[in-house]
Amino acid sequence: FGSTVWATALTREPRRVSQISARFVVLAVASLLAIAAGIAGWSILTAIAVPGEGGPSVDEWLNLVWKVGLIELAWTAIGLGAVAQLRSVGPAIGAALALYFIDPILGLWGPWETVSLSAASSALFQIDIPGGFGAFVPGTDLSLPHAVTVMLGWTALGLFLTWWGLHRRDA
Repeated sequence: FGSTVWATALTREPRRVSQISARFVVLAVASLLAIAAGIAGWSILTAIAVPGEGGPSVDEWLNLVWKVGLIELAWTAIGLGAVAQLRSVGPAIGAALALYFIDPILGLWGPWETVSLSAASSALFQIDIPGGFGAFVPGTDLSLPHAVTVMLGWTALGLFLTWWGLHRRDA
């Protein structure tokens, strides 16, 4: 990503969709594996350090995996879109981090909450906060289908920005 190799490859091989798809799948799988390793590490530490018996069932683990995977897909697509638009990894990371920090703040505003990536991420896990404090956490009012739709929308936006950035720069 940090060099012109990707643009050069697309100039010689104009099948942008297959190139973008291949990069997206590889990066999404690598990202999911990294997150899975982190979850597994914390699970082992918890099993060792916390007294008691039991843990999540297989269904609960599978439920966690698809939700985390959906979040990873959206952020991977956003990262690809930022790199394709800015053509430099450093500024692309900065743009993604800016979105990461600004989006939850904007999520406090009702209209943005309905399309907020962080609100949708929170809504995937359906956490109920009692005592009226749930209003301060964006996404507590979103339904699961709405949250999934928002995540898929951000994924589509990231992939579109990737395609558009490469098409615009390579034309």
